[in-house]
Amino acid sequence: MIYNPIPRECKAVFIFKRVYKGFLESFQLILENGKPLFFCENQLGSIGANYYISLTKEIDKKSTAYLGKLRGNLFGSVFQLYDNGAQPASMAYI
Repeated sequence: MIYNPIPRECKAVFIFKRVYKGFLESFQLILENGKPLFFCENQLGSIGANYYISLTKEIDKKSTAYLGKLRGNLFGSVFQLYDNGAQPASMAYI
C-alpha cells in the first residue's frame, strides 16, 4: 500500500487492469513499477456502474483500507463518488 507521496524522481505511469472472475468485474490501478495503488470491484446485482474502492485486494467495507464507492447512472453519463463517512440520512440532528 502507498501511504507516502510518489518521489519526484519516479515517473507516475499507471496501468489500469481489468480482471474478470465469472460475473464479477474488478479493476486495479498499478504504478509503473508494479506496485498496486488501489482496487475497485463491481457490486453484485447492481444496474449501472457501482464500484467499491479499496487500498487492498480484499474489499471489506469495515476495513480501514476501504476508501468509498463510485456510482454511475444506467447510461454511464453521471457519476458520484462517496467516501466511507456517515450517511446524512442516518445522522442525528440537534
